[in-house]
Amino acid sequence: MEICYHFLTKHILLCLSLITPLAAKVINSKTDASALVSFRSQISSDPFGVLSSWNESLHHCQWQGILCGKHHPDRVTALVLDSKQLTGSISPSLANLTFLQRISLSDNQFHGSIPVELGYLSRLRFVNLSNNVIEGIIPSTLGNCSNLQVIHLRYNNLLGAIPPNLVQCKKLTYVDIGYNFLTGGIPPEFGHIPQLLHLGLTANNLTGTIPCTLGNLSSLMYLYLDQNDFDGNIPDSLGNLTSLLHFLVSENSFSGFIPPVLSNLNKLEYFYFDQNSFHGHIPSTLGNLTNLLVLSLYQNQLSGTIPSAFGNLNNINTIWLDHNMLSGFIPIALGKLRNLSTFYISSNNISGEIPNSLFNISTMVDLGLYTNQLEGALPFNMCDACPNLQTLRIYENQLNGQIPLSISNCSDLKHLDLSHNSFSGVIPSTIGFLKNLQFVNINYNELEAKRSQDWVFLNTMANCTSLQRLYLGENKLQGTLPSSIGNLSTSLYQLAFYGNPISGNILIEKEYLY
Repeated sequence: MEICYHFLTKHILLCLSLITPLAAKVINSKTDASALVSFRSQISSDPFGVLSSWNESLHHCQWQGILCGKHHPDRVTALVLDSKQLTGSISPSLANLTFLQRISLSDNQFHGSIPVELGYLSRLRFVNLSNNVIEGIIPSTLGNCSNLQVIHLRYNNLLGAIPPNLVQCKKLTYVDIGYNFLTGGIPPEFGHIPQLLHLGLTANNLTGTIPCTLGNLSSLMYLYLDQNDFDGNIPDSLGNLTSLLHFLVSENSFSGFIPPVLSNLNKLEYFYFDQNSFHGHIPSTLGNLTNLLVLSLYQNQLSGTIPSAFGNLNNINTIWLDHNMLSGFIPIALGKLRNLSTFYISSNNISGEIPNSLFNISTMVDLGLYTNQLEGALPFNMCDACPNLQTLRIYENQLNGQIPLSISNCSDLKHLDLSHNSFSGVIPSTIGFLKNLQFVNINYNELEAKRSQDWVFLNTMANCTSLQRLYLGENKLQGTLPSSIGNLSTSLYQLAFYGNPISGNILIEKEYLY
């Protein structure tokens, strides 16, 4: 009897071992389907009808936006519904999708909060809820998702502090929570996420200083701290971020010196330190960052000279140093920058002549040297080597001499401002060869027109069919306005002659400033 009992028991256990996984599969499959139905019930608007396939006529793994696993073909592993113009809230029932690895709902109109229940998804690797109108806090329960690699929540209405316990997600490589309303500081614990490649905190209300611990992130490639309320110094420890490609701290209240140790960041391509309160000299060692594409230091309190070492920045295309307290000369070495397209040093105390080498950069498009103490004449061949120049702003300086005839070689020029200098002689007729001109300001100079032939420039400017504003006030133009003024562009809406001893009639219905 005992032998029969043991045999029967073993037989029952064997049967259960064969039946239970199948039963569990059915139950879990139904659970996943029910969780998705609950998610769908929270969607109030589906203009593209993407959820129309979510019905009993199809297996839930065939519903649009749903992916299921290879080893567990009935279990949902991904929910991907980006850019579908869906409106609604995110159902906590997603936590029942226990095999879920990926949630991607970006670029929709989801509102409400991020369910704290998502912290139960132990397999979760990827969360992208960016470009929605989600409110509330970032749930600290996400720190329980030990396999989490990507958190992308930018462009929402999130509030509160950054949860320090996200450091428990040791596999995190990408965190972007920019363009929200987050407050508080950067958790020092973030310096202990060893695989972090991207940290985006742009455009929040974050305060405090940069934790020195961020210098531990040796793999970090992208650091965006711009448009917040951070203050204090830039820690020297950030000089250890030798993998960094993008470094943005613009529009904060940082102060102190720019650490020379940042020259160790030899892979850096984008360096944005503008609109802060940095002071002291620009470290000449920044000239070692030969991979730089953009260097932006404008609107600080920087003093001293422009480092000649910037001539080593072979790949750079943009330099913004304007609105500081820089002095000294423009380094001749900058003429070696064969990829430079934008160069601004305006609103400083730069003196001396404009080096000819600056006009030998064929890639130059936008040149802003205004509001300085530059002197001397413009090179007679200034536009021979920079035919791509579109914007030339050198107003409010002490420049003199004639406007070079070669200006006509800047055939793409659209915006020309030479005002508030001491240019003399006649306005060159070649200016009319600049067919793309839209804005010309040569007010407040000593330009002359004594004879009728001195007004030829107005005849040729009839070729400037895109011209909208022409300012010639406060010069020494005299005599009678030629009738050719009526041939100027039909796009012209401002024409200034004030402060000149001229006569004549203008019979065009435009806005003129005499």
